[in-house]
Amino acid sequence: MFDAHSALPIPFVVQFASQLEPSALLFLEEPWLPGNIEAMRKVRESVRVPLATGERDPNHLGGPRDSRSAGD
Repeated sequence: MFDAHSALPIPFVVQFASQLEPSALLFLEEPWLPGNIEAMRKVRESVRVPLATGERDPNHLGGPRDSRSAGD
């Protein structure tokens, strides 16, 4: 598990996650700002490592901009 704490630029997250693909990473947590659905979608479409929202994401339990749909 690696918690990025929303502190990494999205292009770096994609590059970093791509480098981690061969490892047994459990998941990459919150590499985007909480609630940023478009950033979440971009990362999800670009990498194969498992991703997780963090407890700071206001949409992690559902809401008007449900983060669960970012992988669709």
